[in-house]
Order: sequence, then structure tokens, then C-alpha cells
Amino acid sequence: MGFSGAQLDADRGFLPYFHEVYDLPSGTTAFSFQLRELVFEPVPQADLNRLGELSGIGEQPLVMDRIAYQRKMPIAQITIYPYRRINGTGPLERLKSFVVELTPNRSGAGPRNNRSYPDHSKFMTGDWFRLTVTQDGVHALTYEQLLAAGVPVAGLASDLLNIYGNHAGQLPFENSGFGDTDLKLNSVLVEDGGDGQFGPGDRILFYASSAQRWDLHANGQRFIHTKHAFTDSASYFLGIGVDPPQRIGDVSLSADPATDQTTAFDDRQFFERDLVNLIRSGRTWFGEHYDVVDFYNWVFAVPYLRPQDTITLVVDGMARTLEQVGESLTSGFDLTAGGFSTSWVEEGFPENYAGNFAVPFQEIFQFTHDQGTLPVTITFDPHDPITSQAWMNYLEMNCRRDLKFVGDQLHFRDLRSVQPGAISEFTVDLAQNVFRIWEIARSNCGRKRSLHGRRSTEILPIIDRCAPSFRGLQEQWFPEPGDHRACGQSGSARNRIADRSRDRLPQTFSQRYRSAR
Repeated sequence: MGFSGAQLDADRGFLPYFHEVYDLPSGTTAFSFQLRELVFEPVPQADLNRLGELSGIGEQPLVMDRIAYQRKMPIAQITIYPYRRINGTGPLERLKSFVVELTPNRSGAGPRNNRSYPDHSKFMTGDWFRLTVTQDGVHALTYEQLLAAGVPVAGLASDLLNIYGNHAGQLPFENSGFGDTDLKLNSVLVEDGGDGQFGPGDRILFYASSAQRWDLHANGQRFIHTKHAFTDSASYFLGIGVDPPQRIGDVSLSADPATDQTTAFDDRQFFERDLVNLIRSGRTWFGEHYDVVDFYNWVFAVPYLRPQDTITLVVDGMARTLEQVGESLTSGFDLTAGGFSTSWVEEGFPENYAGNFAVPFQEIFQFTHDQGTLPVTITFDPHDPITSQAWMNYLEMNCRRDLKFVGDQLHFRDLRSVQPGAISEFTVDLAQNVFRIWEIARSNCGRKRSLHGRRSTEILPIIDRCAPSFRGLQEQWFPEPGDHRACGQSGSARNRIADRSRDRLPQTFSQRYRSAR
């Protein structure tokens, strides 16, 4: 096969490459191929002067392949950059002709889905009302709130009330990545005065995760966040008469001597604003714009920060510095965080209507600090004050703080205490106003410990199997979920509502979704 009909790669200075598509038999899920009868020739000097980006050329041509689908039929796509250097550093040669031998792998069907599905959704029975939350924490849902929202709670038995939610944050974009097939029943605390009836002055306390998700980094030393691309609130559901009551039990404290003394915890925070979409397409949004304004400030609140432990700060954004082919231009950034300062540069790229609009960057810094607030300033030093620009995506901070109670609720978790068979003794200081601590080992299965002594220091010996997280609570204030809207009812009423499901969507949710897009 002769090398004809070459295409041009705009991202590599219009370097020619070969791209071919081959039809595959129905049912093909993968393929393999070989290039045979390869014939190379030296690249003439005149062509060398006109070629684009040649960095990274190795001893063999770069070959890429993928399987795709066209009109529901599989196709093989093969891309070949036909250049090589003899022995990796010698003269440049190009592929003149070759033969493709392609072997499809045919299974007859795609991968099997081994999930088990319930016979019907939980929404098929009982009465349902949706709640929305915007922050992590233990929330209070009162009798008066529900009554004002039209929930039929008058004379209702407390055992009929349950809270449902999956604590998933943003779902994976691939269906194969999500395992839940129905709503999870959450453990809650119902305070009804002991009479078994949900009446005036009664409330439901439940833990809810916000729409933003935190996951443990692969190194096991810090957390990384995922901000929801479409909403700032997470939905939970009040189900009436659906399942037997799921209530929070008491934490079983270990009677064995502690193997670890824990007086500190891992804190994590982030700043991420969605203000601009660079190409007015896609779901990636950016915040602060470096153009007329060349610096921005952020402040992390870190009371009782441990000066002996390292802070990890992640800076993520995009930079745009245009250059001509053959030029090597850069724009710079200067960062100060408390007493720490550093700088870095981002390389430019040739302007091309079909190429990148800007290039991403992510910088990770580690340093120490000894104050209760961490001010961060990032200044942009553009190569060209007219055309060079930058955008901040997010700042993410992980640190260690002394385990001292601050605010109305304090979430704490200690990664360093995680050891096989470890018994960690958590000592919470400044705890005289703390009346209860919840263990959030699993978001849908919390446990509690009530504190009656109101001591300034509380000690919790916990069997630390999988780095559970805890939330200390004061009794004075709890965040309240919003948007108490009916989702459905049992029997014929539910069927009538299903016919008008579009009208039953909470308007606040619809407005947030449209603005987020």
C-alpha cells in the first residue's frame, strides 16, 4: 500500500500522518494487526525544512489504533506517523509503503453485566418527598418544616419515616462505573420524645453528603475532590411507609488498650469557581481570569494548624501563550502561600484554529505554615500582555490540624492511624459544648456516641479498620435541607402524578440545572 492521501496534524505543526478505517464483522469487540513489507526512504532535505514538529520521533513509526462504531457496526481505525530515526538519533526516514494484516476478535456479544437488579424500584411503594442539601454534615428535618411543606406527618408513627440517598456525588460518565441499582436506606436518628409518634417539636437527624465528592488519592496520603459539573446540591429522599425503620445505633467502643493516640486529623478544602467556558462547549468551566487582572487572592481557614506537618497545595488551570513555529515562548506564575513562595513557567504553543485554545497545567507544592489562616496569592506574568492569558480551575489543599473542636460541626479523620488491628484513641479537645459524635464509617450506616459529661476533652477508643470519619456535633444548630417537594405516592395517586412528572420537578432544581449548563 503506498502512502498517499496523507492528513495533516495541526497540533504538531501540520506533520503529515496516515489514517485508515477498516470495516469489521458484526460482533467484533477488539482487533489486532501487523504492518508487513515496510519500505522506508530518506526524507529529502527540502521536505525536512517544511515539516512540522519532529520531536519525539523514535526508531519506529508511531502507530495508534482504536475500535469505534459507525451505524452500529464496528470499525478499526489505524493512525500511523510514518517517520523514524535510524538508531533513534540518526537520519530521518519516512515510510513509503506497507501492508496491513488485520485480525478481528469476535466474541458474538459485548461484556456481560453481572449486576443484580431489584424486582422494582423503591419508588413503587409508599409516599416520597425529595430534599436537597448543599454541604456535608448532619442535617435536621423538623416536624414543622415537613408540615409547612405539605408532607402528611400529622398523627404519623415515627417508624414509618426513613431517609434514602446514595452519597455518590457526581456519577461516572460511563454506566459501567456505577454499581448502585436503587436508592440506599440510610441510618437516621428520630427524636420523637419516646412516644413513637412524629409530632410538634420532633425532628429527624441524618447525615448527608453534598454534590462535591472527596476520594482518597492513590498514594493514600491525601484527598482529591470532584466538583459536580451540573449542580451544587445533592438529593435525598424522605420515604413514608416504604421499609422498616433504619435507625442509628451506638458506637461500640473498644475495651482493649489503645495502640495509637490520635490528637490530630486530616483536613481538606478547595476553591473552584465556574465562571467561564473557554470554547463555549463541553462541561469544563474555569474561574478566575488572568487578563486585565494579573493576580488573585484566596484564604483557607485552618484553625489549630499543625506547623510540624506538611501542607499539600494543588494548583490547576489553563494558560494561553501564542508563538510562531520555531519560537519557544513562556509565561510565568508567582505563588505565595503564607511564608512560602515559588514560581513556575508554562510553555507557549503555535496558534491554530484547529488546535488547542490553551494548555492545561497542574502544579503541586508542599510546605509548612504556622498560622490559623493560609492566604494564597497567585500572580500571572504574561509573555505578551495583550495575547497571553490564564484561567484558574481550582486550588486544593490538604493539611493536618490539632483535634480541637471548632464551629457547630467538626468533621475529622486520621489517615495515619490506619493500621491492621489498630485501636485508635481519639482525644477531642475543646469539646465542652459537644453533645454527640457520629461515626461515618459508611455514609448510609452511621453510628453515634452521646456525650453526657460535657468535658473539655473527650476520649474515644475506636477499632480503626478502614479509616472511619467522625463528625462532632453541638446541639444548638443543624443545617436544614431545602426543597421539600413531593416525588410520588402509592396507588392510583402515584399513577396520576407520573402522568404529570415534568410539572412535579422542583423548580429550584430545574433552574440550577439550566444555569449550570
